[in-house]
Amino acid sequence: MSSSVAEGGWGWIIVASAHSAMLIWDGNVKALAVLLPSLKEQFTSQTWLIGIIIAGLSTVLELTAPIIGAINENFNIDPRYVGVTGGVLSSFAFMAASFSSSTLQLFLFISVIGGIGLGLAFIQSTTLVPRYFDELYPRASGIVTCGTAVGMIIFAPLTQLFLDTYGWRSSLLLVGALNAHLIVTGSLLRPVNQVNASYSTIEPNYIDADTTGRKDTEKGTPFLKKTISAKQVLEFLFPTTIFTDPIYILHLLVFCCSAFVLSGWFIYLVPHAISKGLQPYEAAAISMVSAVVSIIGRLSYFPLVERDIVKIRSLMYAGSALSAVALLVDPWMKTFWSLTISSSAYFLGRGVFKSLFFVILKGNIGAEHFASGFGWCVAIGGIFRFIAGGVVGWLYDYTGHYDYGFLVLGGVECLGIFFLFVEDMYRNTRLQKK
Repeated sequence: MSSSVAEGGWGWIIVASAHSAMLIWDGNVKALAVLLPSLKEQFTSQTWLIGIIIAGLSTVLELTAPIIGAINENFNIDPRYVGVTGGVLSSFAFMAASFSSSTLQLFLFISVIGGIGLGLAFIQSTTLVPRYFDELYPRASGIVTCGTAVGMIIFAPLTQLFLDTYGWRSSLLLVGALNAHLIVTGSLLRPVNQVNASYSTIEPNYIDADTTGRKDTEKGTPFLKKTISAKQVLEFLFPTTIFTDPIYILHLLVFCCSAFVLSGWFIYLVPHAISKGLQPYEAAAISMVSAVVSIIGRLSYFPLVERDIVKIRSLMYAGSALSAVALLVDPWMKTFWSLTISSSAYFLGRGVFKSLFFVILKGNIGAEHFASGFGWCVAIGGIFRFIAGGVVGWLYDYTGHYDYGFLVLGGVECLGIFFLFVEDMYRNTRLQKK
């Protein structure tokens, strides 16, 4: 980080904006999950098709990440324009979706337009956070990712209330109104005037960095940060600096497994609970309790990390293992309290892992390349989110219950632990050679 940028400062406003964007993104997904049975009945559709539409929102959102990352690294575009545009699009998308008469219209409005809008708001705000923080980045990352849990707490019961009171069309209209808050948070994304141009950041003592130094000395223009050729456009979108790094590729595989599992769990938790005989409000309550437990976990780890009491990777292994076990035992959870405990255990482990994953990513590729590295992680992970939405829904249509789908999610979670272990071994080997 450049010495001209104080640790934190206006960065806490950026953190609040990124937190709000994540809250609304995951809140939108949870709202659609609550509406899934009604949408399935309204459009006489199969479960997997509605699941794909819901997952498509996150997929399109995440596919915008590499483009926004390239823009951030190479163009002098005020992030406030990007954030406000995203808020307008996401609000319009859900309001327009309330008038849909087919699943195709629902897909175009929610998945495509809504995904692009939320992508502009969320990716732009999230990639600004590491520009403001170094030592306090674990804390900032934890606060940002708490948006997922807070979104569950707010949107799950609120959408159920909207649905029972006004019906699914008015529920989408009201969710679109809530999305308009992104216009306000987008206007707060003040750009950093000067950031560290080196590939490696000043690494906190809790990160074992493995980076190489690089500085850009090319002169830029009022619009471009540096002069570029047509050939360099591909380099901006597909940066060889990170894609030739095996550690980054392993990071990518870990993230894809995590994205697949989280998408399936997030979309189908409420329908899954209802299929086991619980009432809709009980299913929504499971989401709320899981979210509260996750928030406690996300906010509890960073004092331990910042004081070097517990290593980041130890917490990541523990979080992933807890999530995997919770999913694998889920088919035997039949009551409200047993489902609440297993769901809370999964989301607690996932919350800690997700927050720390981005801390590790930043430490390995540096703040300057974080936008591109983060962007490609979420973009490719978005494809796996899309697949999960269809796979779990298809297994339900084929078997009549969600148990096999949740077992698949548990298996993929174990695969992510394996990739994390391989990345850890490879990284230690490379550091020993140096």
